[in-house]
Amino acid sequence: MSKNLLKNENLKTKIPNSILKWSLGILILSFGSQYFTEIESNWINSYLKYYTSSGNNSFVSLMVSLNNIIGTIFFILYGVISDNIRGKLGRRLPFILLGTFGTALVLFSLPFVYSTIVLLILAGVVSPILSNGMHMAGKVIVPDLIPQNKRGRLNTFVTLMANLASIIVWILSLSLLPPGSEIYSYEVHKLFILSGCFVLILTGLQAFFLLRENKIETPPRNWRLDLKNLINIKEFRENKNFFVVFLGSLFVLMSQFAYLPFLLILVQEIDFNLVQILLALPIVGGVIGLCLFLVLKYIDKIGRKKVVLTGLTIAPIGSIILILNSSTFNLITGLAIMMPLVIIINIGVDTWIQDLLPEESRGKYMGFVRLAHGIGQTPGVILAGILADLFGIMYIFLAAGIILWCSIPIFLKAKESLKINTN
Repeated sequence: MSKNLLKNENLKTKIPNSILKWSLGILILSFGSQYFTEIESNWINSYLKYYTSSGNNSFVSLMVSLNNIIGTIFFILYGVISDNIRGKLGRRLPFILLGTFGTALVLFSLPFVYSTIVLLILAGVVSPILSNGMHMAGKVIVPDLIPQNKRGRLNTFVTLMANLASIIVWILSLSLLPPGSEIYSYEVHKLFILSGCFVLILTGLQAFFLLRENKIETPPRNWRLDLKNLINIKEFRENKNFFVVFLGSLFVLMSQFAYLPFLLILVQEIDFNLVQILLALPIVGGVIGLCLFLVLKYIDKIGRKKVVLTGLTIAPIGSIILILNSSTFNLITGLAIMMPLVIIINIGVDTWIQDLLPEESRGKYMGFVRLAHGIGQTPGVILAGILADLFGIMYIFLAAGIILWCSIPIFLKAKESLKINTN
């Protein structure tokens, strides 16, 4: 091979500094937003119940419901507006800054609020209005900034960073768990909530310096008209492949919500012991690590479709093993097959959808995805609940596996979004 040819090959493989900078910013954003999500969904709920004037489980349920409804509305609104912003800070960064700094201010005030109603308003209304600027931008900034042939690998690292944030919160939570039936102290609640404030401030600062977008050349549209045409059948027909992949993603979501809402019940009804946990963790973790390595290596070479279909075919086998009997071997084997494959399915589907988002309307399309996903959780929960009542709690995994297999014909109809170099 000549020196000139070698030089050209090196130029092709060298990653521009801007992409490295953007990638780092996106990974930190993933960590920060997931850290906040863990604080929001656990510690704020607990604080409302135990340390406000009239807190109870009903108020917690009301707060979570308000948060979900208002969050979805503003996720959609911010997505449509951001598509049509042409300011110096770009389309998504203003909403990242709104979400990080605005939500940090809310978090800072919460430990000093003792009124249930005031906390309900702050955490159930104000917080989702602000935080969903960050959540929306985090979903669409990857296709905005990262080339398609590097997107799958970055999404794998994004998943790792989000999981790392969850693990850190839970390790810290378990290490401070009080003995017996005692609840966490006010000081511990305050510590975790304020740590979320600190993490969001750092996330916003790094985003300001690292996530500066290139100038957008396309002219803005009327965002109100975009919002009005959020569900446009004609537009979906013109983007048929997006619609097919999106439809398949609903089945993947339904599958996850067949078991996620029941995990705490499962832990209480199944007799797990320390030996099982110590055996399962390194085995399942090792398989997850191997699968993530393979996804990193191949998702941007062989495409999204093969990765997703591989996961969809094999993952349900793990769910079948889980219901055969309650032996330690079946438990570990089932989890080691199912959980890693579910992770790579999610990485593949997320990247596939990102590839197919129209450049000028990514926020709007992702808003539609958020809306439909909120509705699409229900069938999986209902099917799993019926099977669990009829046959036992472990059958929630069978429901998840069946739903995954049902999605295969849909994904088979979808076209690969990655232009694969066959040379």
